[in-house]
Amino acid sequence: MSLSLKRYHRTNLDSQVLNNHWGVNDRCRESRRQNEQEIVKPTLIRNMNRLIILEIMEKESSISRADILRVTKTSSPTVSLVVEHFLRMRTVREAGVGGSSGGRKPTLIELNSNGGFIIGIDLGGINTNLVLVNLSGN
Repeated sequence: MSLSLKRYHRTNLDSQVLNNHWGVNDRCRESRRQNEQEIVKPTLIRNMNRLIILEIMEKESSISRADILRVTKTSSPTVSLVVEHFLRMRTVREAGVGGSSGGRKPTLIELNSNGGFIIGIDLGGINTNLVLVNLSGN
């Protein structure tokens, strides 16, 4: 064996012994597995942001994008993208302009009650019940 090959062989064996002794490889593999499980898909985050903003809009009669931004503590582009998505889907609508102490007046947004409907069906043994409600629950 040449000198460089002996060094490589010894270094390689030493690292294998240390890894096996201290369980470094096992910990790295376990850490990798946990990280893979903790990865959240962008669609999940997007849907969570939409749900959070929709719940805020459901509680408020009308609210500006800036107020949504302050409440959710998300980024401005996120709020704008979610609100634009809801406007395109007609889930929300612009409700006019709000007051301002200076600068541009904010555009207020409100939930569009008739922008969507929910149907519920209860198939019982004897009776069948149907319910149809708008986004306000009426």
